[in-house]
Amino acid sequence: MCEVCFVKAALPAYRVGNELYVFPHFGRAPYFVLAEVFGEGFKVLDVIRNPYVLHERGKGHGIVSMLLSHNVDAVIVSEIGHGAFYALRDSGVKIFKLPKMKGKITIEKALTLLTRGKLEEAHEPTEHH
Repeated sequence: MCEVCFVKAALPAYRVGNELYVFPHFGRAPYFVLAEVFGEGFKVLDVIRNPYVLHERGKGHGIVSMLLSHNVDAVIVSEIGHGAFYALRDSGVKIFKLPKMKGKITIEKALTLLTRGKLEEAHEPTEHH
């Protein structure tokens, strides 16, 4: 059975030149990549600017609303705080946690890990203070 048959996923991202990488913290990401995931493949649909990146408080809820308006079913994160985590989970969005890896993780690598079933679903916020 296909664990990820067809979803719209979002990943916090930043750019280095023309390459997109997963940003380590969900709420502080300058961009979000939206991708369609189907079976063992994926297609990047859009890169959207995070309008909440400079907000001091409550940015997670603004980002969640923005992603839900794009019909996101899943997010892939390294770190995510309590507010965004519970708002996403309570809206039915699956939250997948990237394993600790050395160096930068490209968006393509993260999506490949998802399509191959290599990412665990997060059951609690991953942000550590």
